[in-house]
Amino acid sequence: MIKDDNLILSIAGHDPTGGAGIQVDAQIANHHGKHCLSILTCETIQNLKSFEKIIPQEEKYIQESFKNLLKNFSLKYFKIGLIPNIEIASKLSRLISSNKPEIVVIDPILKTGTGKKLFLKKDLNSLIQKLYNKASLLTPNIYE
Repeated sequence: MIKDDNLILSIAGHDPTGGAGIQVDAQIANHHGKHCLSILTCETIQNLKSFEKIIPQEEKYIQESFKNLLKNFSLKYFKIGLIPNIEIASKLSRLISSNKPEIVVIDPILKTGTGKKLFLKKDLNSLIQKLYNKASLLTPNIYE
């Protein structure tokens, strides 16, 4: 049985190059002796030179995945990565508020590695108000 103190819930996107997202979160958790549970926020179509698009998951999928994990695990530690839209940000905000994890690390991904902006300024303000203010720790890249 996995101890709750050894669990990290990664709520992030899938990067098919393996350079970010769920895959990297799992590697880092494992490196530190932790087990990574995951909920996918979106898939991306990208390679090392170009970022084509984001395909968001449905809010219902995120909600049902979260509720299902709660049947077996006490979720104390969250790491949140790529948020594809404001609706999912709002859903995650409500999940955090209702479950009160001990630590919430948010990696605010505002641009792709190729420099493409992911959010308009008005959406960024909404992200800050709805989700980023719930973080125990924000880990932006230097250009963010």
